Amino acid sequence: MPDYIRLLQRGPARRVVPGLLAAVFRPGSVPAYGLVWKNVLALLVPVILAVGTFGAAWWYVVIHNAPQEIAPRPAAVAARNGEPSASGRRRAATRAGLRGIAAETAPTAGAQDGAPEEMTSLAEPTPTTGAGHVPEHFNQWFWGLAALSALLLAFYYWRMDGEQLEILKQLTASVMPLGVLTFVVLSVILFGITTATESAAIGALGALYLAVMAKYPRQVLWWTLVGAIFGGGSP
Repeated sequence: MPDYIRLLQRGPARRVVPGLLAAVFRPGSVPAYGLVWKNVLALLVPVILAVGTFGAAWWYVVIHNAPQEIAPRPAAVAARNGEPSASGRRRAATRAGLRGIAAETAPTAGAQDGAPEEMTSLAEPTPTTGAGHVPEHFNQWFWGLAALSALLLAFYYWRMDGEQLEILKQLTASVMPLGVLTFVVLSVILFGITTATESAAIGALGALYLAVMAKYPRQVLWWTLVGAIFGGGSP
């Protein structure tokens, strides 16, 4: 544990969060003030994970699966009002012409034209039962788990000492990149952006990126910045 972390610990329980937050507003209290902000960012990782998880769950259940209003198609509206559409009139004229030709060429065929079949592609789609509805008791479970998570985070931060802060920083540096990569690989499959094979290729490329970044972090950051500028600006 670094010496400046020991200076930030407060009380017999050696709580580090109050001292770290106080050092943000008192630059002269800690010799390495730049490292204070890095530790504050490390402290925010559990909060960002919790907020991101609950926010993504809320968006997926309430917004993404919300029933969409489907505007009635012109043919369906015309059929409901008893008026043939322009395409329907053209089809009727075509059928009439074909019937006349068939009557001239094969008068003894004896086949009678039946009633025109309804085109199912022009009919209004029937909504699936239960699709696009928020599950029952979703709001109660959602806000109950969110409150429980907030209490656990508050208890975790209140009892955090310098050693736990160092463990959190190590976990953030080692586990978070793999966690973000796993989330991206699974999300592109969930939302239908890529197939499973393409998603595996994304995971392999991301693993290669992390491996190179572990040895050459500064160069990889510059390559990433240049690639984002030129790749994002290209059509």
